[in-house]
Amino acid sequence: MPPQTSHIQYISTALVTDKPVRKTPYQVKGSIMKNYPKSEIVPMLNGSYRKKYLYPRVQVKILNEKIYFLGIAEGVSAVRSLIDNFKSLDFGNITFKIKDIIIDENGLFEQTDHINKYKFITPWVALNRTNIKKFSKTSTSQKRKFLCELLTRNLIFLTSEFKINVDEKILTDIELEDKSLSSFNENRDVGFEGSFLTNFLLPDFIGLGNGITRGYGSIKHKQKIKNEEIDTSKFYMLDKKNINSKSNNKNRPTKKRKKSLPKKTIINEENEINYNTLKNNISNFTTKNKKTNSKKFKKKKASDRSFNNINFNSEEYHKKQHSI
Repeated sequence: MPPQTSHIQYISTALVTDKPVRKTPYQVKGSIMKNYPKSEIVPMLNGSYRKKYLYPRVQVKILNEKIYFLGIAEGVSAVRSLIDNFKSLDFGNITFKIKDIIIDENGLFEQTDHINKYKFITPWVALNRTNIKKFSKTSTSQKRKFLCELLTRNLIFLTSEFKINVDEKILTDIELEDKSLSSFNENRDVGFEGSFLTNFLLPDFIGLGNGITRGYGSIKHKQKIKNEEIDTSKFYMLDKKNINSKSNNKNRPTKKRKKSLPKKTIINEENEINYNTLKNNISNFTTKNKKTNSKKFKKKKASDRSFNNINFNSEEYHKKQHSI
């Protein structure tokens, strides 16, 4: 087991091109895989490491009509190898010449003794197919706490995935836009907009929640807040002991099933839904249950339809992207 640490390797690269980029992360990845098939980054993009890494080590973003490549931990060398001789990006119908590459390697991931404020620069798709129903039945007064708990789970997942030390209580609070909350509808995927606060330092532009490989949930650090300047008594709080006990419970051997009971396929909703694309997860789930549930999946779920109906290449979609 790798030793606990207080930081991870990180690189962020922003491509300055000769014209605005109005493509999706999937299209960018497709162009890379086609034009640079032998690049070290390709296995990080095509899903080869999906079983090995639950959280994507290389992330592609389109922010302010610029292409961003993020490398985290094992993904850092892959991003570096790509940009070493990167001159252009060909999409078939259009080619972008790369005039400059802005590199940032100062991303930090560690728990702090102060509060940090982050803005979601792309919508945070916090709810998956399971908890969207729970959220819809939650009282208005408890919805904020519900989302704070989900955000805390996101952070716990990252600390576990990257072996980050957790020495104190995890504190979180959210400041979501009223319009974002009021637009919630159980029958479609919702991306919440706004900010959150936590006692962690996180690398800029990494994704939280669902649809990370689609660019959702991207964050940017906005402010460091001193303890005396904020009241954390109303924050959602999770003690380190509770985190460890949950981890230990997961590692305990499960009881054997009775022979009379049929075996069931267990899907880890938190990992499968929150840290891979929603589309791929629905596809994988369908394949596993195709023989016994062929009728069930003849019609796509409303949540899948809503994602697929988004025109990521439209002028309207790109105008919705938050400035960074």
